[in-house]
Amino acid sequence: MNQIIGHSQNIHMLKKAFFSEKLSHAYLFSGIEGIGKRTVAKAFTKLCLCESIESGKPCNRCMSCIQVEKETHPDFFVIRSTGSTIKIEQIHQLQKNIQRTPYRGKRKIVIIENCDVMTNEAANALLKTLEEPLGWTVFILTSSRLHAVKPTIKSRCQNLWFRRLSYKQVIEGIKRYAKKDIPSEYQHVVACMSYGSLGRALKLLNKDFEKMRIESLKFLKHIKENLSITKLIMYSSELAAKKETVSDKIEIFWMWFRDLMIWKLTGNEGLIVNIDVLEDVKACANEYTIESLNAITKNAVDVLKGLESKGNVRLLLDAFFLNLYEVLSFDERG
Repeated sequence: MNQIIGHSQNIHMLKKAFFSEKLSHAYLFSGIEGIGKRTVAKAFTKLCLCESIESGKPCNRCMSCIQVEKETHPDFFVIRSTGSTIKIEQIHQLQKNIQRTPYRGKRKIVIIENCDVMTNEAANALLKTLEEPLGWTVFILTSSRLHAVKPTIKSRCQNLWFRRLSYKQVIEGIKRYAKKDIPSEYQHVVACMSYGSLGRALKLLNKDFEKMRIESLKFLKHIKENLSITKLIMYSSELAAKKETVSDKIEIFWMWFRDLMIWKLTGNEGLIVNIDVLEDVKACANEYTIESLNAITKNAVDVLKGLESKGNVRLLLDAFFLNLYEVLSFDERG
């Protein structure tokens, strides 16, 4: 657990509860996606089930630690969504599994990932177990959408909020876990776009995202050339066809126009996200007014909020590009 980046306060509290034998019967880990909730939950499970604790941490070598890592330990259960939800049948099976006393040691540990996607029936079934806990079972529920967790579930758990990692912590994580050497400028870009989520930062290091960013920046640098509404709506259609990457694409757009505005307002290189294309940022910033950049960035934020709320992707994108055309056309006329 000492090797985990960030979350020291939560880890300290969990370790203190374990060693003082004052574990809660249920914990709810909440925080943004990719923040480290699952990592801490699994490390804590190892601590609870380890056969040879060393210096206050799991040994990671005993049979229990190895089985927890592989999720094959007979006293460790992980519940995940099947399809888009966690179903009542999964909870019923879990309830049968935890009725029996532990095979080894004193505890059984249950991790329920993304507990906010439980169906109402599943949540109600779990609630009965949380209200009448078995002395040997510890539940760890995780969620990146705390608002979607039933209040009755929240009230039966000890709640632990996982804060976003700092910029330095994300950079540390990139250096530690990236499978290849990453140029420092690109580390900076990814860390800024991660919003404090190491999991997101590591996902952004894949070649597909890098290629998409390069293509997007090329498009943005020349967007005012031969500007036409037809061109932008066709581009909108292309984006909408790849729903899995739409949010990342709009994030790239937003970061680009944000950089142009920041440079125009401050001239401070240290505040620029796309530092690897700094000269392009400087040159393109001169082509826009502060008012137009402010309008575009606000529009991009609105689209991202709409996407997060599961709005109609095509309608959101069309509205964004129509708005963009209007702003850019006004700039040209001005």
